[in-house]
Amino acid sequence: MRTVRSTRYAWIVVAIAFSANAVAADSVTLSPAQQQRIASAIAHLKYPQERSLANAWSPAKKVAEFICHSDALRLMQKQDRSIDRIFLGDGKDESLHLVSSHLLEGTGSFRKGNEWKDMSFQCQLDPATGKVLRFNVHAASGHGSN
Repeated sequence: MRTVRSTRYAWIVVAIAFSANAVAADSVTLSPAQQQRIASAIAHLKYPQERSLANAWSPAKKVAEFICHSDALRLMQKQDRSIDRIFLGDGKDESLHLVSSHLLEGTGSFRKGNEWKDMSFQCQLDPATGKVLRFNVHAASGHGSN
């Protein structure tokens, strides 16, 4: 009986820790300019199902897709024209971290030619304008650098 209570207590502690991380990740308040840019991008999605899905995303995923993505691809293509696609995040919640309204960090991948390469990145943001100030990418070990 004591083992069952100890195990139950351990699971409660783990659940609280995960909940705290989820709340902390969503506790970043985006600026009005950032919120407007995201809202506008979602409103321009073609299908209601896409808009509904996008509205349910975490703030980090919204910033990655609607603020950082297009600038990141353009900046990476300036360095290497053979890069034609990028993904910010990998579908897992922990792959994107909205540190503040000034910084999104995460992992993702890019396609160079026929090969996909893993990367980590930092997307530095200007909350006043809702735009990207700088995008830094580091190719994963063994893949070179960008």
